[in-house]
Amino acid sequence: MTHQGIVTADEKIARTDVKMTPELAVSLKDKNLDVLKRLFAAKRYEEVYVNIGRAYLNSIEGFEKLTKSKITWATGVLGKKAVHMKKWGLDHSHGS
Repeated sequence: MTHQGIVTADEKIARTDVKMTPELAVSLKDKNLDVLKRLFAAKRYEEVYVNIGRAYLNSIEGFEKLTKSKITWATGVLGKKAVHMKKWGLDHSHGS
């Protein structure tokens, strides 16, 4: 999904000049929750990693009610989030 919607692990994040605003986040919420609902219905996930900025939180608010998966949230500022996400990915890779 583009324009600051849901991006799955196999998709590249598109560059955009559109800034996330509280109004835009709310306007994307129903569409984002619908995408997540379909993803969770199509496949069972043991764990879901969420790396999202504060401005984006309202665009997925309530998604945890759509899954029984363990949810891990990225923590810290941008650089720390990247380190946390990399560690999580390595810890959860199929090769480990």
